[in-house]
Amino acid sequence: SLDIYRGGHEAYAQIRNYLSCAFIGSWILNLSVAEEVVVATGNFGSSENIKVGHGDVATSRKVNADPRTAINRSIKDAEQMFDKVNNHAEPESGERIINALATAHTAASSQNSEIQLISLWSAFEALLSPPSSGSSSRISHYSKLMVPAICSHYAMRNFIYVSNVMMLNKRDTYKELINDMEESGSHYDERFRYLVAAVALPKHKDLWDKFTLNCSDNRLILNLLISLRERFSSPRLFYNTIDQHEKKVSLQLSRMYRARNQIVHAGHAPNFADSVAVNAFEYLATMLNGVTIRLDAAGNMKDIESVIELLSMSYYSAKEDVKKLGDGNVFKPDSVFKIFSSIA
Repeated sequence: SLDIYRGGHEAYAQIRNYLSCAFIGSWILNLSVAEEVVVATGNFGSSENIKVGHGDVATSRKVNADPRTAINRSIKDAEQMFDKVNNHAEPESGERIINALATAHTAASSQNSEIQLISLWSAFEALLSPPSSGSSSRISHYSKLMVPAICSHYAMRNFIYVSNVMMLNKRDTYKELINDMEESGSHYDERFRYLVAAVALPKHKDLWDKFTLNCSDNRLILNLLISLRERFSSPRLFYNTIDQHEKKVSLQLSRMYRARNQIVHAGHAPNFADSVAVNAFEYLATMLNGVTIRLDAAGNMKDIESVIELLSMSYYSAKEDVKKLGDGNVFKPDSVFKIFSSIA
């Protein structure tokens, strides 16, 4: 049995863990993905520009939900995440996930980028297995584990983001595209998949041209649509986009680790600390979300290492499949969503 002090401590730890899940759940809902950087909007109805290393990027999506609705949604997400960890993760992996969540919450509670970077890198290390004694470098070890887990959702996040922007700013035009595609015999179970098919499948080119023409009165929307097509409309473009993003993520992880070490060992932050802190938040949220949703006790996916290995195998295998398609090929209906779901 527990004495009153130890019982109180454990109760507080459980509450803290639950609140950390709730915080991450609400924060993930309000992520906006841009081509070069990621900007996190504030919770519960606010939108902001954040100065980052590649310039000013505005969040086009503004979350205008009633605060009570947003809070209830955050609590529901927290419950789902907490249940997933409790019911499907082995104890050691579950504890690492909760510790990473709590450390991320600590980072977000500070306005100081130095504290944020130290806390966020600690959250990465809490989530992942440490390097072996004979490992050449810590950053190489962590980068190898983190890159596929971060990059595996990149394309899908882009399409979901643009789909959400369309629903907020060009709802009728977007619904017209969906109706036209359904009348032509194409039916998909999620709204953003219509956007994927319109961009990637040649049979929808005429509908895509009509769609972009109808969006030409809004330059922001039109630029987002043109960007999707320029980056993802063919296997060659898709592969180049994913490969370049992978290199950017690797570079950013090295910059994060270098900045963190400079803060810890030299006592001052480099001038790029703010920008890498923004990306560190996004990378950690992506990893936490990607790991927790794939936990599956029945499928023997109970520990973080197994999930990370699965993410890595799926990502690099699908990336190689896209590369093999080459310049002269196009996406086909029976393979496009398999590729997008593996890499995306």
